[in-house]
Amino acid sequence: SVGTMLGGVDLFFNWLLDEEELDRSPMRTMKPPAVPETEVPVIPEEDLSKLFKTCKGRTYIDRRDMAILMLFLDTGVRLSELTDRRVGDLDLDMMVLRVLGKGDKWRSVPFGRTCAAVLDRYLRAAAKHKGKPLEEDMWLWWGDQHHSMHRLTIWGVGKMLKRRCAEAGIEELHVHQFRHTFPHLWKVNGGNEDDLMRITGWRSRQMLSRYAASAGAERARSAHARLSPAD
Repeated sequence: SVGTMLGGVDLFFNWLLDEEELDRSPMRTMKPPAVPETEVPVIPEEDLSKLFKTCKGRTYIDRRDMAILMLFLDTGVRLSELTDRRVGDLDLDMMVLRVLGKGDKWRSVPFGRTCAAVLDRYLRAAAKHKGKPLEEDMWLWWGDQHHSMHRLTIWGVGKMLKRRCAEAGIEELHVHQFRHTFPHLWKVNGGNEDDLMRITGWRSRQMLSRYAASAGAERARSAHARLSPAD
């Protein structure tokens, strides 16, 4: 990017100053260009409905894909946070998933009753799929019948989402869109921002503003419909 290139040039001139090859840096009055952030589109409810309908079957793959997509929607976790999980990280009684986030920090991410029911069905299907009871140190997600001995990787989850979008007849989605859709729906339903930051693992209000910006205009219109002074 332009910012990265300028940063490298700045480091070079600072090195020349340290080596006393220059009296002052030509970069001293230059400022990096302002690069506007592109808002990641949230997933429309109609597309979500079509996507989840493709996982309504009772096969192991349907149970697994439904559980993965439901967790993405209900928690907003990062791709690696969801994928790199062991069975013991999932607590259906407390309805939390223990994840390892950025900075090697663990946190417990809550999910709702609907998601818990979907996960419970998946665990039972996974035990049948593996042909033995699940143990806490086993990987949580596994491949299909031909790859039942191999865990599902982040690439496998990406390919699964691409395949499900094609089946649903919707535009291809990216996993990260769920991480933008979750805070949007949370705020639409009146969720607390401090709780949102704790669930998502964000440490700064800047991250909250960045992710909550998606579909912000839609939320503003909805709020005005409820709070219109003239009405």
